[in-house]
Amino acid sequence: PPGGVGLYGSRGGWDHWWPSAGPPCDGVSDEKRGCHLYDWTWGRPMRELGRLKSVEGKVADQPGMGVDLHWHGIDVETDFRPVLHYDQGDNNVATHWHQWPFPAFCARAAASILSLKYNPEYSGPTTHWTTVAGLAFESWSASSIACKKVTRKDYREAIEQVRDRRACWRFADDWKTVMCYRFNHCRCPDDNLLACTKDTHIDCCRGAFADFL
Repeated sequence: PPGGVGLYGSRGGWDHWWPSAGPPCDGVSDEKRGCHLYDWTWGRPMRELGRLKSVEGKVADQPGMGVDLHWHGIDVETDFRPVLHYDQGDNNVATHWHQWPFPAFCARAAASILSLKYNPEYSGPTTHWTTVAGLAFESWSASSIACKKVTRKDYREAIEQVRDRRACWRFADDWKTVMCYRFNHCRCPDDNLLACTKDTHIDCCRGAFADFL
């Protein structure tokens, strides 16, 4: 359900897909949740990023509280600057979701890696169907079996810094690929998500991210 690390879709799953990093940065568990990790385009740690809509409908900066990670296509009602957005999507309400049994550190580490690609230098926003045609019947679930089939070639393509126009589905798919290839061995038992808060799994995420660096 909404609130944990996972992939989320709006309007029946045919409109917009995005990953969520799970729990927000609270100033207490920030390091364990990956909140110190950088978004390299913003040049700031993720604990300093976040925009949320209040009950009154006003959008304001709330550093560290934006757990949903969006790459927006072109939409006159959306802030579509070509950077990753740490917010609740403003116009996007999750109607479909798939829980990913991973620590928040892994989720934010994957976003940090992809921030090197999803930025004005290498990526432009688009909503054109041809950019996601191959993802029309993609599974967004956290299948361990499917993750083990992700190859190094898939991973390299997901993080490759080549200039192109990319839609939100492509970002979600690249996040999934990075999670599967680099962090799959850090996953928690499907029936014990509390294990994702334990040092053993978080240390695994730390090590896998350090290997990337």
